[in-house]
Amino acid sequence: MKKLFLVTVSVVALSVVAYAADLPLPMKAPVFAPPPLLTWAGSYVGILGGVAYHRATLNPNCTPDLGCETTELTRTGGTIGTFLGHNWQQGNFVYGFEGDWLGGAKTGESGLEISKSFDVRWVGTVRGRAGLAFDTTLLYLTGGLAFGRLDNRLIAHVDDGGLTGSFIDNTT
Repeated sequence: MKKLFLVTVSVVALSVVAYAADLPLPMKAPVFAPPPLLTWAGSYVGILGGVAYHRATLNPNCTPDLGCETTELTRTGGTIGTFLGHNWQQGNFVYGFEGDWLGGAKTGESGLEISKSFDVRWVGTVRGRAGLAFDTTLLYLTGGLAFGRLDNRLIAHVDDGGLTGSFIDNTT
């Protein structure tokens, strides 16, 4: 009887081990692939600054009041502005748009007889962009429109303070 019991227990134990080896492995969660860390896609906004150089030359028609002399003024100074844009990326190809606005440069001088002022009030651009990204490097071409506001004035006075002639040109 003991031998029969020992054989039965041995068969059951061995069959359970054999059965356990045939079970499928537990299901594992799918591997999560994080998005690439380096991408040029997205929106951005910022502040920019720089140096502006404004050189204005005015040669009005000869008039008795203003004369025939050419007037030239230059000015160099700091400027500040803002920019914003958005890029899309498909593989290595990046495309998007960007715009910026900068404050201008003013130059002028006032005298007893003639007051001169040549002002670039502001400058803006709107551009498209297309290029290729290589890791942290983006090689691109850009093109678009540039526009600005110009205010030019040349005013002649006589000794009593009255106005004798003027040239005013305000253009966007």
